[in-house]
Amino acid sequence: MKQMTGLLFVITFLWGSTFIFSKILLPHFSPAFILFARFSLSALLFYFFYRRKLVWNKKAVKAGLFIGLANGSAMFLQLIGLQYTTATNSGFMTSVYILFVPLLEYLGWKKKINRTLPVSLVLSLAGIYLLSTGGVLIHLNKGDIITVFCGMIFALQIFLISHYGRFHDTFTLVFLQFAVTSVMGLGALLFSGGIVRGEDFLRWDVLGALLFLTLFGTFIPFAMQFFIQKRISPTVAGMIYLSEPLFATLLAFLILGESLLPFQWAGIFLLLGGIFISVKR
Repeated sequence: MKQMTGLLFVITFLWGSTFIFSKILLPHFSPAFILFARFSLSALLFYFFYRRKLVWNKKAVKAGLFIGLANGSAMFLQLIGLQYTTATNSGFMTSVYILFVPLLEYLGWKKKINRTLPVSLVLSLAGIYLLSTGGVLIHLNKGDIITVFCGMIFALQIFLISHYGRFHDTFTLVFLQFAVTSVMGLGALLFSGGIVRGEDFLRWDVLGALLFLTLFGTFIPFAMQFFIQKRISPTVAGMIYLSEPLFATLLAFLILGESLLPFQWAGIFLLLGGIFISVKR
């Protein structure tokens, strides 16, 4: 159990870094292209290394399709939202998925909901408002609102992994998630008009960020997530995932030079407090 939780922290750190590298890439490539490139390369890598372990049957394909649709939808919304907000805000807004995992556990498994969940929601909503507005009486940032919806869909993805991971082959589900998300990215790419600036492929810093996002932000952590999460409960996983926005904030400060206003720090504490209460038993 300790080994599993330790590996899940590694995954969380890698995911925290994806907000920074996605932010670096967005001025150069469209969200659709980033989604397509990130997951198509990951699918090819995964198939190359694990093709002999894949187990094909209708039920596994159906499960992988559902997981991939949830993942692709959430990832695309996250990239769209990140165009209008900071990497720090995106990390914390995405983390609201932890609030919705217990609700899905109740609907799917009839698992009892923590009685403190209403308090968690109030604290988290207050935190989201302060983090998005800085305490000024203005409308919420468009990117933050989009990212909150992204977090809701991520809750569904986490629940689906925990549910289907108990019945189907891990390698097959990982590959299908990558493949389905890649196809969604390709569809969005064709529909939206393509790459922002294709000539930026010649820049080593941009290409390096894309490769890091593919290998360390997708291929490795997603494969580890499927292996680990079916061995621990979604709620325990949610507690560990709570550190993801903290890693994102630290890396955004060190790499992007992002900073927060006092009211935004207050919003972070409220949001983290609400999330912690929701998953604490």
